[in-house]
Formats: sequence, structure tokens, C-alpha cells
Amino acid sequence: MIPALRLDGILNWQVLLDHLGGRPLLPNLGTILQNSDSTVCLKWLRILLAPSVHSLTTSHDHERPLEMVFEILGIARQRCPNLRSLTISARGFEADDVKEDPDPASLQHRLLQLVSSFVAFQRLTYLRSNGSILYPQAFLVLSELPCLERVAVEVGKMPQLVYDITLPGTAFSCLRELGLENVSSCSWIMDFWSLPVLKQLTKASIAMGLDVLLSDGDDEYDEDWGDKFLSQVCIQSSNLTHLTFEAMSLNWGRPPLPLSRNTQDLFRLVPFQSLVLRGVRFEDGYKFLSTAWPEIVELSCSNQPVSLVELIHFAQNLPNLRKLELNVDMSGSLVPDYNSSSICSPRHLAFYRLCTGAHRGFERTKSQSERLAGYVSPSVIWHITLSDL
Repeated sequence: MIPALRLDGILNWQVLLDHLGGRPLLPNLGTILQNSDSTVCLKWLRILLAPSVHSLTTSHDHERPLEMVFEILGIARQRCPNLRSLTISARGFEADDVKEDPDPASLQHRLLQLVSSFVAFQRLTYLRSNGSILYPQAFLVLSELPCLERVAVEVGKMPQLVYDITLPGTAFSCLRELGLENVSSCSWIMDFWSLPVLKQLTKASIAMGLDVLLSDGDDEYDEDWGDKFLSQVCIQSSNLTHLTFEAMSLNWGRPPLPLSRNTQDLFRLVPFQSLVLRGVRFEDGYKFLSTAWPEIVELSCSNQPVSLVELIHFAQNLPNLRKLELNVDMSGSLVPDYNSSSICSPRHLAFYRLCTGAHRGFERTKSQSERLAGYVSPSVIWHITLSDL
């Protein structure tokens, strides 16, 4: 007797697998979860979700009505309780939404109801959602997930929150990686990054949103805030090995955030293997960057100006460097003479991948252009036009 292809309304994937001679057959949940018709979406989820499904992903930039999120999570809790990865966002928790909420008295109840739905998946290692999961009460509930290793959040505009919560000693025992995108409040992230649990992070990614860059209110993004915040990151998360901080202020006519020598000293204490900074500049420039982290592998400070001659310090002091990105001054007067085996040659191993943010044109003599052309090799990525050579 051939086993049934359906069990209690669920497709029996193992039977289908046997019929296909061992070839894998996976449900195309991605397309279904993008369906704007909630009735169709939920119907297919009831059919396709099974215990073998370990990852459930809806579009991270599309916030769904809270009621639909509850239904999706309810189906997942019944059909695939052993989820390892979950991406889903609920509408209604950004600052503007809170101000216009028709029933503000029930907001906290709805928030806790939402986060409690996440906690049902006790084997979850990766969670991606929106700012709702970073409310103090929600963060406290999320700490009950024993296997959670990575959290990614599309933050947006957060309301004024007070992080006066006390997390148990076992909270987020596995959490090592946190990514915050579209952060639109300077004061909020300063308060949030005071939580002791962030001490155990080894990877962090922070991208400031355009709302901050264009703000002219009390929460204005300025150079003092940048220096204070990145100092706080270094103090509070001193075990970081990978940090990405993006504030693309130059795209909006703002100068890079200057980082003071005090902040440099704090950066030096963090064991970075990868450091990617956009929209900031260290006070001591290449002298600091080329000596701060002898073991670093990737160093990207696209707004930090250096000359071609100064690249030699990175080759001499950073033996493990495999990617370097700086704002290299390509003016002809600064083109050094070198031979192809020289340590300052971009063909040197230290410049396995060398990038420069320069998009400028310069007038050069023929000899200067010939010397500069020697720097352009297959292993080097120059963000300039070759017609400039």
C-alpha cells in the first residue's frame, strides 16, 4: 500500500521524496509569503509548512498587520515548531504609529503578545524583525530564547524609551551578533547601547538612517554625538572583532564625523579583525589606522584621506591585511617611485584588495601618469576612471 501523500492536511514530504528517488523537494515558501492576499498566503502556509521547515522568511522591509503576523506565527508554531531562522515584521510600533494609535492603552499588551509568539520557537538562532523587538519589555522577553545567536533589526523611528530593565544573568547567553539598520534616533541608540548584555557581542553592524542625517531637531546628528556614541560602543562592547558603522553624511553635504584622540584610544583597545566605517574620520589619520590593530584583516575607512606614499605604513605594520579601503589622494605630485617588488607597491601581498574612494581628476605630467599607471593592476580596485591616467 502506498503511503498517503497528505497527513492531516499537510503534504507528506518524505513520501514525495521517496517517489522522486531521493532528490530533494522543498516548498517555495518565499513566493507564498510575499503574496499580498493574506487569505491565499495563510491557506498555502497551512498546506506547505511541515516539521522539516527550519527557516521562515517574509520580506524584511514589508511590515504586516499585527493580526496577520499572529496568524502566520500560530501556523508555524503548530506545523514547524523547530524553526532555526525567522524573518518577520509587524506594523504599528514606530514612533509615528504610536502617536496615532487608536488604542494606546493596549499597546504594551500587543507588544508582549507579539514577542511571546517569537519565544515559542525555543531553537531559534536567527531573528530578523523591526524595532518592535527592541522595546525594553520585548527585549526582556526575547532574553528567554536560549539559542539566539544573531539578531537583525530594521529600526526606523523609535519612540522615547527608558531602558531601566534588569536582565537575568543567563539572558542572551548565545547572542554574539547584532545588526541595526535605518537607525533614526541618536538619543535612542545611545540609551540602547548602555545595556550590559551588549558586552558579549563579537559582531555589530549599525547603519544610521536618512531621518537622522536630515534632522534639525533636538535629536540632531552632529560630530559630538558621533564621538560619544562610538566611544560608548568601544567601552560597552569591548569584545567586538567585527564592527560596521555607516553614516553616509557626505552624500547629504555633511562632513565626516571627527573622532577624537580619546576615542582613538578606546578603539585601539578593541580586538578588531574587521573594521568598516563610513562617514567618520580619525584625528590622527593613517598614523593611527596603520598601527592600532596589528592582527586586522579588513580595514575600510572610506572617508579617511591618505596619500599613495603613506600606504607603505599599512604594508609594514599590518601583516594580515587582505582588504584596505581609504580615500587615497591620487594627485600627480604625490605619486612615488617604486619597483614592483617594493613593499609600497600595490602588488605587495598587503594590498591583496586595495580600494580608494577618489573620483577626482588631476593634471599630471607624462612621467607622473606613467608612474601612477603602475599602481593599477588586476589585484587592485581603483574607484577612478582609467582615462584619468
